[in-house]
Amino acid sequence: MNLKPKQIIWISIGLATLVVGIGLYMFRGKILSYQQESYIKDLNKKVRSKFRLLINRIQKETGYKMIITSGYRDFEHQQRLKNQNSKNAKAGHSEHNYGIALDMIGVKGSHRLRKASSKEEWEKTGIPQIAKSMGFRWGGDFKNYHDPVHFGLGNIYKTADLLQKAHYKYGTSSKNIKGNEIILT
Repeated sequence: MNLKPKQIIWISIGLATLVVGIGLYMFRGKILSYQQESYIKDLNKKVRSKFRLLINRIQKETGYKMIITSGYRDFEHQQRLKNQNSKNAKAGHSEHNYGIALDMIGVKGSHRLRKASSKEEWEKTGIPQIAKSMGFRWGGDFKNYHDPVHFGLGNIYKTADLLQKAHYKYGTSSKNIKGNEIILT
């Protein structure tokens, strides 16, 4: 078969479009928004897919769109938050410092689940139950601090252990520590 250059270009464009279309169809409902991915990319590499699965499952099963409001925080950022509110974890003791936590609100139509929403309101949606079934720690269960927007993996990875690893790898200066790069075992 003898094709002209224009024909080759059009066939190539057609094939590329077909491949992209098949890929989008196969991964429909599994692709997160740009906003969500901008936070996911800063998490520890080992847990990124687990958070993607959490968000996808919540959105699929509850109809709530999950909007991430906070993810990885370096130690200095965490200390500023602690200075603003004594109930916040101090630097090195937050799951956020190691890229193993996200804060998220839920939106469904005009209804918004946020930090000020009650524990009961969150639980009625099924969102905390989904998270817990996947091994996440939900901030609505914290004893002395109402933080229902928090979803972390502190049940699996202990911040005390991660802090030791961080100090061993980077030293004790908080400016040098890249907690989201700690190797999780």
